[in-house]
Amino acid sequence: MARAPDSIAKILCIGLGNAGSNVVSNIYDDDQGFVDYLVIDSDKQKLDSVSNDVQTHLLAADRAHAEGAGGDPRIGQEFAKADREFFVETLRSYRILILITGLSGGVGIGTAGVITEICQKETPMPVLVFAFHPWEYEPEKWHVIARHQVGVLAEHGAVVINLYNTNAGRLYREEKAYRGLSWQAAYRHFDSYIADSIRMLVDMLERPGLINIDFADARAVLGYGKLGAINVVSHAEFENLDTILDELQNLPIPSASSSMDAKAVLVYVILRPNFPSQHWSTIQNAVRARIESAEHHKIGFRVNPDATSDLQMLVIATGISLPPDMRLERRKQPESEQKESETPPPKP
Repeated sequence: MARAPDSIAKILCIGLGNAGSNVVSNIYDDDQGFVDYLVIDSDKQKLDSVSNDVQTHLLAADRAHAEGAGGDPRIGQEFAKADREFFVETLRSYRILILITGLSGGVGIGTAGVITEICQKETPMPVLVFAFHPWEYEPEKWHVIARHQVGVLAEHGAVVINLYNTNAGRLYREEKAYRGLSWQAAYRHFDSYIADSIRMLVDMLERPGLINIDFADARAVLGYGKLGAINVVSHAEFENLDTILDELQNLPIPSASSSMDAKAVLVYVILRPNFPSQHWSTIQNAVRARIESAEHHKIGFRVNPDATSDLQMLVIATGISLPPDMRLERRKQPESEQKESETPPPKP
């Protein structure tokens, strides 16, 4: 899906730190169009390993000495604040921002908080964050920081898609279809999930549908913030609808997969031209019955003559409440002190 010569990308996808740069390097597709990709890190060695086709930015080049943040989230935050003007200038050209970051390192979580705060206050736009949690065997202080940072991002209005590394590992240990594959395949499962989510999001916003979903619809749903879930399914041939709906709600990667309990839900479907009308009516009625309790919901679809599957479905759900261990319990204090406490120091 090449971008038309006069088209301007409206979505920016930023990979932050080590985790984000790895994912963007793997999912970058120059032919996709409509999305600009950027990798940000304070480690020049890491940036030099990113594909030459992907734009990069060395964070706080005059302060970081191109050596990274050493895993310290406070240092990552300070580096990002030093480049605040760069972020403001870069972000104002786009309408939706996607961030990909780890939650246990320095640059990723430190920079993500600064960027989402800028988006909230200076260049208002919806922000979608794919956030990687530490592995279960990693230090508990990393898990504490990760949970706290999800609260920070949500407070800044972002929709946070929680991605637990441990879930991918469990998938490859317990699911028969995945046994015997390498550990790299587990990470690629995340990459495919994120790439499919972005591909369907772009299709939804850039391709006119018979029931159209536009940027205003997307902004309305993403504006609910908090935890979110994005699920994508594709079936070469139409099968039992209940099976498809169950698959949408029970994908093993996103943690907030109970998408039908969200405050806002957007459903987008791509069908082949010869897809039976009675099946589409069944899909509409079944999906609407599951999402009608949401405060805001919409179902859109388009017909694609070039589709390789009978049915492709995207569900974006937002406004899912944070569990208690991710909520920010702020004591009354000056705003300046609150900002300084956004990223907690690691516990000893």
